[in-house]
Amino acid sequence: MNRRLVSGLAIVITFGAAAGCGPGHARYSSLTAAARPSASPSPSTTPRAVLIGPLPEGPSHATAWTLPAKPADSASVARLARALGISGTPQPQGSGWEASGPGTLQVSGEPGLRWSFFFVKDAPTAPPDEAAALAAAARFARASGVRVGPFAATLTGRQVTVVADQSLDGLPTAGWQTQLTVAGDTIIAGNGWLVRPQRGAEYPVMSARDAFEALLTALGRRPLPVRVRCPEAEQEACPPGRRPVISVTGARFGLSLAYWRNRPVLAPSWLFTTAQGAVIPQVAVPATNLPSSPP
Repeated sequence: MNRRLVSGLAIVITFGAAAGCGPGHARYSSLTAAARPSASPSPSTTPRAVLIGPLPEGPSHATAWTLPAKPADSASVARLARALGISGTPQPQGSGWEASGPGTLQVSGEPGLRWSFFFVKDAPTAPPDEAAALAAAARFARASGVRVGPFAATLTGRQVTVVADQSLDGLPTAGWQTQLTVAGDTIIAGNGWLVRPQRGAEYPVMSARDAFEALLTALGRRPLPVRVRCPEAEQEACPPGRRPVISVTGARFGLSLAYWRNRPVLAPSWLFTTAQGAVIPQVAVPATNLPSSPP
């Protein structure tokens, strides 16, 4: 099963922690979602999660990782720009950088140095070719100097989206990834991170079962990386009195991108797999164990 969190051409949707659980449960992490919901759906349309597979045992403690807050050097930005086919010289823009021609590369000066690349108009078009897209992604990885994992391809209309999820310290991750949109063998959009995370502090973590309970309370408050369908009906919209269902098939312990006090971190998380083919992360650090400042 491919682990992909894809929305649109180059928008990565990830999740942070939920709010507290119901009575009798601890209040969990105050980490907030990396992509915040725009509005709260009505209870009649809020999906519900059903556990249809076993949940594994996990560690009692795990390490959080921080994304360094340091300025990007011009050489690294120039190398990234050339790997994307940009001929223009990168120019400082506030605390970050921008380079154009053709397409535009922007590198944020925020922690992690997140970069994004896009064509405002006149993007190249070509028949979709997954093999050519993967070859273009491999060339990008070699030329950019950015460490990425293996790419997996998905056909999206007349374009191919390739995503490289990465592992860190032997753990799978969600949200900390490189994503490219390719037309033919030309990269026309993308995003990623210019620096690697740094090891932070170690924290107690909740079990997969407790994390699933926290996930249940969060449904409807944040966007989901999966299209949910009405049970026993081949349609996404449910008739009155029915709610769409997410079938959770299992989980892996790993790390997910979240924001703590407006700073990105890779937080110890349970990555729940679904029958719909997506992964839904849930931060696994109890809020009572978080210090007053990011790890």
